Order: sequence, then C-alpha cells, then structure tokens
Amino acid sequence: EEEAIGEIFPTFWQTGSKAGRSVVTGRLSSSDPNFQNIPRRDKSVRRGFIPRPGYGIYYFDYKQIEMVILACSAGDRRLMQAVLDGVDLHARTAELLFSKGYTNASQQVKDELRQVAKTINFGIIYGMGAKKLAKSLRELLLGVSPEARLAAGISTSTFSVEDARPILARYHKTLPTVGRFMKETMWKIGSAGFVQDVFGRRYHVPADLRYKGVNALIQGCAASVMKRGVIKLTEALSDNPHAGIVNLVHDEIQLEVLLGPDQDNVARLALTCLEDRTTFPVPLLLDVAYTETTWADKAKRTL
Repeated sequence: EEEAIGEIFPTFWQTGSKAGRSVVTGRLSSSDPNFQNIPRRDKSVRRGFIPRPGYGIYYFDYKQIEMVILACSAGDRRLMQAVLDGVDLHARTAELLFSKGYTNASQQVKDELRQVAKTINFGIIYGMGAKKLAKSLRELLLGVSPEARLAAGISTSTFSVEDARPILARYHKTLPTVGRFMKETMWKIGSAGFVQDVFGRRYHVPADLRYKGVNALIQGCAASVMKRGVIKLTEALSDNPHAGIVNLVHDEIQLEVLLGPDQDNVARLALTCLEDRTTFPVPLLLDVAYTETTWADKAKRTL
C-alpha cells in the first residue's frame, strides 16, 4: 500500500458515454474519480497531476478528430482539403459561412467568427435544432464584439430561435454534403434501427432519437480510432518497462516515459501507433505536448 500513496486509480468505462437516451457511443468515461471532467481553465486541479521522479509525460491529442470524421463521412472536399492543408476546420467553416465578412476582418474578429462557426459545427454534430443552437449562440454572442456580429450578419446579441433558423439554413446551403449525410444517417436509422461506422460497429438508435444518430456515429467512430491506436501502442510498449499510458481523457492519450536520450524515440513510436493514415481519405493526426512538472505546465513539443 505504501507504493500506492499519492496515486489515483479511477475506473474506466467503455459503455458509459451516451448520445442521448440508451445510445451508447463507445467513448470512454471514468468514475471514482471522474478524470474526464478535470477543469481546463482553472489549472489548480491539473497541478496535482505529476509524473513520477525521473519521468516525463507526453500528451497526444487528436487534431479536431470529430470534425475530420464529419468531413470524411460527408465527403466534403473543401473541408477535407483544409485538413490536408493544415487549416483549422472551424476557421475554414467560418470562412465559408461568412465569406467577405471573414476575409476582410481583423484577426480578432476572425477568431470570434471561428468561435461562432465552432458552436454551429458542434451543434450540427450533436443534433441541435434551432432552439438549442439559439441558446448556445446567445451565450457565446454576449462576449463577441459588434464587429464580429456584423461580419457574421447577426444583428442582435439576444439571438432568438427565429434568428437561429436562417443561420442553420445558411450552413446547410454552404455545406450541402453535411446536410445530405445527416439525412442519410437518419434514414438508415429509421429503416434499420441502427447506423454502422467504417469499422463495422453498429450504433442502435431509437427512432425518436434519429437526430442523435450523427453524434453517435461521429463520437463512436472517433472513440474507435483512439482505442485501436491505444491497443497498437500498448503492444508496441509491451517490452518497455519504462513507458506506459497513465491516463486517457476524451481524445488525449497521456504517456509517461523515463527521462533520457531515448525518450523522444519512444514518443515518436507512440505517435506512429496512434495516427490513422489509412482508414479515411485524409489522415487523423495528433498534437503533442510534454511536461516534466505538472499537467498544468504542459507545452507543445515537436518530435
């Protein structure tokens, strides 16, 4: 028991995350304690997560994985090309949605428009209708400058359901492939009761929750990518007693590695195992961060 002092071992669940009532996605969740909800902005809790003496921790985070899978599933060439070009997908969506208002804007306004586009993108994935989207945008717009609202063609910060409907219509007109993908997914659920991802995994969705089908499919597919990568990584490290996975948080894998001249080579091996360059039309890549102190201090690392 003395060896366990200072260490926390939560329970991870493969069927804990749901996209609506009884729609299991396969995304990992955890409990006792819940490691999936460690605050990001308040760094005080993350300062309690430290490597063992003589070790460092690498953080591998899939780049916008749900958006990339949405782009590939919908077959949207513009979004897939943005991935290949290394362009942020929320920024590209803002550029497509707001056109000249985005192109001619200052960087600050572009950043604000990206947040608007991000809210809409995830609203689409999560199956939000005009009512929920209006609520999300209303909360966001309270902190958005008048210049950004003007560039987005939004005349009010109070943003009602009636204001959200034309935004949704504009989105589907601008990205019609996404709308077709959503309709096809709901049709498959209505006719078969389930939808199937590229790995052959089925997501059974009640007919009255068809609008949650895209969320289940995208989130579940992302979870499968991560799990397959973790299995490869675990096998690759089976003979290395000085490296191991210490935590999994949504789309992030945390790998503890012994400090030394070989540690970046171990991290490069991990990166190779976790990347998926063959399943989809574009590669699913990862950002890498590193720390030798605390989780709150992690910083980007180039391997």
